[in-house]
Amino acid sequence: MIASTADRRSRRRERVVTAFRARFHRAPEIVVDAPGRIALLGAHIDDSEGFALPIAIDRGIALAAARAPGRQSTWRALDLDDEVALDPEALPAPLPERGGAARWSDLPAGVLRALRSAGGRAAQPPALEVVFGGDLPSGVGLSSSAAVSVACLLAWREAAAIDLERGDLVHLARRAERKQLGVAVGVLDP
Repeated sequence: MIASTADRRSRRRERVVTAFRARFHRAPEIVVDAPGRIALLGAHIDDSEGFALPIAIDRGIALAAARAPGRQSTWRALDLDDEVALDPEALPAPLPERGGAARWSDLPAGVLRALRSAGGRAAQPPALEVVFGGDLPSGVGLSSSAAVSVACLLAWREAAAIDLERGDLVHLARRAERKQLGVAVGVLDP
């Protein structure tokens, strides 16, 4: 039997909610889902603002979160069985500045940095406790890093009641990957 998009999404969400409850001993306040994507047109011209035609797919990233006390956020990457603490005043330096290899935690750090540079209410997102994971393979051109970035933005948008339109989310996700990871992505990925 082939799983429907709704079934896949439901299973992803259920998995992160269960893991969130196990890790943080409470129910999440926020559950979001961001799909991966394929590119029918423009996969390599998007970063220079050419025409592109992306299509969301049935695989993606789910994220369960709740506001946390204090200013430090705790992020758990379920698929990697890894966890980090992010302090908005001590974020890891962007990859182009520090060198070395990218880490998964660069994605939420880059999103937090992008939100803080946006100004207004977005500049002070609350601390979160987060578990995320999915069924989107990384490194195969399905925008897995963009899906993580978008899920992070959706969670912070909801937690802080920030008025961010879809276009704002796209540009913030793009900024996060460009500035934190040094990757010349366009708007196609997010």
